[in-house]
Amino acid sequence: MYQQCGSLFAKLGSIANRAMVDGNLGSIAFAQGDLARGAVLCFLCLDVSLRLHGNQRFILAGLAGLGGIARAQGELELAAQMFGATQSYSTLLGLRLNRADGVQWTKDMAALRRQLPTDRLERAWAEGRLLAPAAAVALAADGLAPLLQSADHSQPASSGGWIAHDEAALTLREREVLGLIAQGLTDAQIAEQLVISPRTVSKHVQSIYGKLGLTSRSGATRFAITHGLAR
Repeated sequence: MYQQCGSLFAKLGSIANRAMVDGNLGSIAFAQGDLARGAVLCFLCLDVSLRLHGNQRFILAGLAGLGGIARAQGELELAAQMFGATQSYSTLLGLRLNRADGVQWTKDMAALRRQLPTDRLERAWAEGRLLAPAAAVALAADGLAPLLQSADHSQPASSGGWIAHDEAALTLREREVLGLIAQGLTDAQIAEQLVISPRTVSKHVQSIYGKLGLTSRSGATRFAITHGLAR
Protein backbone atom coordinates (compact mmCIF):
# COMPACT_ATOMS: atom_id res chain seq x y z
CA MET A 1 0.00 0.00 0.00
CA TYR A 2 2.75 2.47 0.94
CA GLN A 3 4.62 1.57 -2.25
CA GLN A 4 1.53 2.40 -4.32
CA CYS A 5 0.95 5.65 -2.44
CA GLY A 6 4.56 6.62 -2.99
CA SER A 7 4.27 6.08 -6.74
CA LEU A 8 1.06 8.11 -6.85
CA PHE A 9 2.56 11.02 -4.92
CA ALA A 10 5.58 10.90 -7.23
CA LYS A 11 3.36 11.19 -10.31
CA LEU A 12 1.51 14.09 -8.71
CA GLY A 13 4.77 15.83 -7.81
CA SER A 14 3.84 15.87 -4.12
CA ILE A 15 7.32 15.74 -2.59
CA ALA A 16 6.09 16.50 0.94
CA ASN A 17 3.73 13.52 0.92
CA ARG A 18 6.46 11.43 -0.70
CA ALA A 19 8.60 12.26 2.33
CA MET A 20 5.82 11.04 4.62
CA VAL A 21 5.68 7.72 2.79
CA ASP A 22 9.46 7.33 2.96
CA GLY A 23 9.36 7.98 6.69
CA ASN A 24 6.71 5.31 7.18
CA LEU A 25 8.59 2.84 4.98
CA GLY A 26 11.68 3.57 7.04
CA SER A 27 9.80 2.68 10.22
CA ILE A 28 8.67 -0.58 8.65
CA ALA A 29 12.22 -1.42 7.54
CA PHE A 30 13.50 -0.69 11.05
CA ALA A 31 10.82 -2.92 12.59
CA GLN A 32 11.82 -5.70 10.19
CA GLY A 33 15.46 -5.40 11.22
CA ASP A 34 16.74 -3.75 8.04
CA LEU A 35 18.60 -0.92 9.76
CA ALA A 36 20.47 0.26 6.67
CA ARG A 37 17.34 0.72 4.57
CA GLY A 38 15.50 2.20 7.56
CA ALA A 39 18.29 4.73 8.06
CA VAL A 40 18.41 5.73 4.39
CA LEU A 41 14.65 6.28 4.25
CA CYS A 42 14.64 8.16 7.55
CA PHE A 43 17.38 10.50 6.33
CA LEU A 44 15.58 10.99 3.02
CA CYS A 45 12.37 11.98 4.82
CA LEU A 46 14.26 14.37 7.09
CA ASP A 47 16.35 15.91 4.32
CA VAL A 48 13.27 16.69 2.24
CA SER A 49 11.23 17.92 5.21
CA LEU A 50 14.01 20.21 6.43
CA ARG A 51 14.82 21.63 3.01
CA LEU A 52 11.16 22.27 2.19
CA HIS A 53 10.32 23.46 5.72
CA GLY A 54 7.82 20.64 5.68
CA ASN A 55 5.57 18.96 8.24
CA GLN A 56 7.10 19.40 11.67
CA ARG A 57 5.67 16.09 12.84
CA PHE A 58 7.71 14.30 10.16
CA ILE A 59 10.84 15.99 11.49
CA LEU A 60 9.97 15.09 15.08
CA ALA A 61 9.31 11.45 14.17
CA GLY A 62 12.45 11.35 12.05
CA LEU A 63 14.66 12.50 14.92
CA ALA A 64 13.15 9.85 17.17
CA GLY A 65 13.67 7.30 14.41
CA LEU A 66 17.35 8.17 14.15
CA GLY A 67 17.64 7.66 17.89
CA GLY A 68 16.15 4.20 17.62
CA ILE A 69 18.39 3.26 14.71
CA ALA A 70 21.48 4.54 16.52
CA ARG A 71 20.58 2.51 19.62
CA ALA A 72 20.01 -0.64 17.58
CA GLN A 73 23.35 -0.05 15.86
CA GLY A 74 25.12 0.22 19.21
CA GLU A 75 25.77 3.97 18.94
CA LEU A 76 24.36 4.56 22.40
CA GLU A 77 25.54 8.10 23.10
CA LEU A 78 24.42 9.18 19.63
CA ALA A 79 21.03 7.64 20.39
CA ALA A 80 20.80 9.66 23.60
CA GLN A 81 21.72 12.82 21.69
CA MET A 82 19.00 12.16 19.12
CA PHE A 83 16.42 11.51 21.82
CA GLY A 84 17.48 14.70 23.58
CA ALA A 85 17.05 16.62 20.32
CA THR A 86 13.65 14.99 19.86
CA GLN A 87 12.46 16.05 23.30
CA SER A 88 13.74 19.59 22.82
CA TYR A 89 12.00 19.93 19.44
CA SER A 90 8.81 18.43 20.87
CA THR A 91 8.81 20.97 23.70
CA LEU A 92 9.55 23.85 21.33
CA LEU A 93 6.65 22.96 19.04
CA GLY A 94 4.24 21.75 21.69
CA LEU A 95 3.84 18.51 19.72
CA ARG A 96 3.98 14.87 20.72
CA LEU A 97 4.96 11.78 18.80
CA ASN A 98 2.04 9.81 17.40
CA ARG A 99 0.98 6.68 19.23
CA ALA A 100 3.09 4.19 17.26
CA ASP A 101 6.22 6.33 17.42
CA GLY A 102 5.58 7.01 21.09
CA VAL A 103 5.42 3.29 21.86
CA GLN A 104 8.71 2.73 20.01
CA TRP A 105 10.27 5.69 21.84
CA THR A 106 9.30 4.16 25.20
CA LYS A 107 10.85 0.81 24.23
CA ASP A 108 14.03 2.44 22.96
CA MET A 109 14.43 4.62 26.03
CA ALA A 110 13.92 1.67 28.38
CA ALA A 111 16.58 -0.29 26.50
CA LEU A 112 18.95 2.69 26.39
CA ARG A 113 18.71 3.18 30.16
CA ARG A 114 19.77 -0.44 30.61
CA GLN A 115 22.63 -0.16 28.13
CA LEU A 116 24.16 3.22 28.92
CA PRO A 117 25.42 4.38 32.35
CA THR A 118 23.28 7.16 33.79
CA ASP A 119 26.00 9.82 33.76
CA ARG A 120 26.82 9.23 30.09
CA LEU A 121 23.14 9.10 29.19
CA GLU A 122 22.38 12.39 30.91
CA ARG A 123 25.41 14.11 29.40
CA ALA A 124 24.61 12.99 25.85
CA TRP A 125 20.93 13.81 26.35
CA ALA A 126 21.81 17.35 27.44
CA GLU A 127 24.07 17.75 24.40
CA GLY A 128 21.25 16.63 22.14
CA ARG A 129 18.80 19.10 23.63
CA LEU A 130 21.03 21.94 22.40
CA LEU A 131 20.92 20.75 18.78
CA ALA A 132 18.65 22.22 16.14
CA PRO A 133 17.07 19.52 13.94
CA ALA A 134 19.44 20.13 11.00
CA ALA A 135 22.47 19.91 13.29
CA ALA A 136 21.13 16.72 14.86
CA VAL A 137 20.65 15.15 11.42
CA ALA A 138 24.19 16.09 10.40
CA LEU A 139 25.57 14.57 13.61
CA ALA A 140 23.62 11.37 13.04
CA ALA A 141 24.83 11.19 9.43
CA ASP A 142 28.43 11.20 10.63
CA GLY A 143 27.78 8.67 13.40
CA LEU A 144 25.81 6.32 11.16
CA ALA A 145 28.02 6.72 8.08
CA PRO A 146 29.18 3.05 8.10
CA LEU A 147 25.56 1.89 8.24
CA LEU A 148 24.58 4.16 5.35
CA GLN A 149 27.53 2.90 3.33
CA SER A 150 26.35 -0.68 3.86
CA ALA A 151 22.98 0.01 2.22
CA ASP A 152 22.20 -1.26 -1.28
CA HIS A 153 23.30 1.63 -3.51
CA SER A 154 22.15 0.15 -6.80
CA GLN A 155 18.89 2.07 -6.65
CA PRO A 156 17.16 4.66 -4.44
CA ALA A 157 15.68 3.29 -1.24
CA SER A 158 12.64 5.42 -1.97
CA SER A 159 10.09 3.50 -4.01
CA GLY A 160 8.39 6.46 -5.63
CA GLY A 161 10.89 7.08 -8.40
CA TRP A 162 10.72 10.85 -7.95
CA ILE A 163 13.65 13.13 -8.59
CA ALA A 164 14.12 16.20 -6.43
CA HIS A 165 14.45 19.47 -8.35
CA ASP A 166 17.94 20.04 -6.93
CA GLU A 167 19.06 16.59 -8.03
CA ALA A 168 17.72 17.15 -11.54
CA ALA A 169 19.82 20.33 -11.75
CA LEU A 170 23.08 18.37 -11.51
CA THR A 171 25.05 17.83 -14.70
CA LEU A 172 26.14 14.34 -15.72
CA ARG A 173 29.72 15.10 -14.63
CA GLU A 174 28.49 16.43 -11.26
CA ARG A 175 26.56 13.21 -10.73
CA GLU A 176 29.73 11.25 -11.43
CA VAL A 177 31.69 13.36 -8.96
CA LEU A 178 28.95 13.03 -6.34
CA GLY A 179 28.97 9.25 -6.71
CA LEU A 180 32.72 9.16 -6.16
CA ILE A 181 32.46 11.45 -3.13
CA ALA A 182 30.06 8.88 -1.67
CA GLN A 183 32.80 6.27 -2.09
CA GLY A 184 35.03 8.34 0.16
CA LEU A 185 37.43 9.47 -2.57
CA THR A 186 39.42 12.70 -2.23
CA ASP A 187 39.44 15.39 -4.92
CA ALA A 188 42.83 14.12 -6.11
CA GLN A 189 41.56 10.54 -6.35
CA ILE A 190 38.43 11.65 -8.20
CA ALA A 191 40.57 13.66 -10.61
CA GLU A 192 42.72 10.63 -11.33
CA GLN A 193 39.72 8.39 -11.94
CA LEU A 194 37.91 10.87 -14.21
CA VAL A 195 41.13 12.04 -15.89
CA ILE A 196 40.56 15.70 -15.05
CA SER A 197 42.47 18.16 -12.87
CA PRO A 198 41.96 18.39 -9.08
CA ARG A 199 41.04 22.05 -9.58
CA THR A 200 38.23 21.05 -11.93
CA VAL A 201 37.02 18.49 -9.40
CA SER A 202 37.02 21.19 -6.71
CA LYS A 203 34.85 23.40 -8.92
CA HIS A 204 32.42 20.53 -9.49
CA VAL A 205 32.27 19.86 -5.74
CA GLN A 206 31.49 23.50 -4.97
CA SER A 207 28.82 23.53 -7.67
CA ILE A 208 27.25 20.39 -6.20
CA TYR A 209 27.22 21.94 -2.74
CA GLY A 210 25.58 25.09 -4.08
CA LYS A 211 22.88 23.28 -6.05
CA LEU A 212 22.02 20.87 -3.24
CA GLY A 213 22.36 23.31 -0.35
CA LEU A 214 25.15 21.25 1.23
CA THR A 215 28.26 22.25 3.16
CA SER A 216 30.20 19.02 3.70
CA ARG A 217 31.26 15.76 2.09
CA SER A 218 29.26 13.81 4.67
CA GLY A 219 26.14 15.70 3.61
CA ALA A 220 26.95 15.02 -0.04
CA THR A 221 27.48 11.33 0.74
CA ARG A 222 24.13 11.13 2.51
CA PHE A 223 22.37 12.81 -0.41
CA ALA A 224 24.02 10.46 -2.91
CA ILE A 225 23.02 7.37 -0.95
CA THR A 226 19.43 8.41 -0.30
CA HIS A 227 18.90 9.38 -3.95
CA GLY A 228 20.52 6.33 -5.49
CA LEU A 229 23.51 8.24 -6.87
CA ALA A 230 26.19 6.35 -4.93
CA ARG A 231 28.23 3.96 -7.02
